[in-house]
Amino acid sequence: MQTPLWLLAVLLVTGPTACASADSRRPSDPEATGGAPTASRSATARETAGDDRVLYQGAGIFVVPRDGGSPTRLSGGLAGAEHPDWSPDGATVVFESEFAGVYRAAADGSAAPRRLWSCSRPCVSVHDAAWSPDGTEIAVAVAESRDDVHTSRSAVLSIDVASGAARTVVADRSGRRWLFAPRWSGDGRRLVLERDTFASRRLDEGRVLEVAVLVVSARGRSVPREIAGWAGPVAGPGAPAPDWDRRRDLIVYTRDDNLRLVWPDGSHDRALTDVDGDTEHAIQPTFTPDGRSVVFTHVTGRFDVDDRPTAAVISVDGGEPAPLAAGVSMTHPRLGP
Repeated sequence: MQTPLWLLAVLLVTGPTACASADSRRPSDPEATGGAPTASRSATARETAGDDRVLYQGAGIFVVPRDGGSPTRLSGGLAGAEHPDWSPDGATVVFESEFAGVYRAAADGSAAPRRLWSCSRPCVSVHDAAWSPDGTEIAVAVAESRDDVHTSRSAVLSIDVASGAARTVVADRSGRRWLFAPRWSGDGRRLVLERDTFASRRLDEGRVLEVAVLVVSARGRSVPREIAGWAGPVAGPGAPAPDWDRRRDLIVYTRDDNLRLVWPDGSHDRALTDVDGDTEHAIQPTFTPDGRSVVFTHVTGRFDVDDRPTAAVISVDGGEPAPLAAGVSMTHPRLGP
């Protein structure tokens, strides 16, 4: 199985060393709507409502108290365990292993992981599992190939948790566009995701010509809406990796190694962080359960072997980020529900 060099680069440099309703309610954002600016403040770990645990990727999948402490390994002996997500009740987590299968594990580490879905031919890669708000489905991104050399299809699938059956939510058959990082809206009716356009159909292609953030119907009955996009060439680890606030219609994503907020129709796009993207990076954002803040991977340095990514949290109103989990080295942090 071959994986695009772009995806491999993202994973290598971010390793352990290196409820909205159908009315589409808008976020209360005076600054975005042209009103008086909101006073910026720094979010602290204690200000973010939710579980006392941070789920993250290190040399495996772990959970750790958000004030720091001893982490608990959840991925057992599985190799290449990455991209974890919480179940809505906080009892279970989901992740993929070596891009070959999707696994469930008890969030307290009391049971060994169990395989939920396998990436079988023509599937050559599965990644970025995300639990639906009602706990009945898990969205994943997959890539397929008929000859193990060229991409034949990229898709977002929804896996039924009870049966393991998968359905296609959205697909691209160009062979040059890969879909990544699906995340559910709070009402479970839509998904936000990333689309990368590569220079060729080859599975080992590393040149990314264009990046976009899309919103699609979770039932597969609409044309994807592009809400943000930019031309390449694209370099570095700062993939959009969007997330959707479960309490209101607000999306966070990464561009140029900075976090940005945008509404699902593409309007009111604004920067949340202001780092140089060279010696400091803000990537892999997720909303806290109360929607007041964003947890993200904070990296200082140029992604060299000595760099040590950690988790940080920042208010959606802006301000200075605060460290999370007492500086434990991690990527893809997610605060428990």
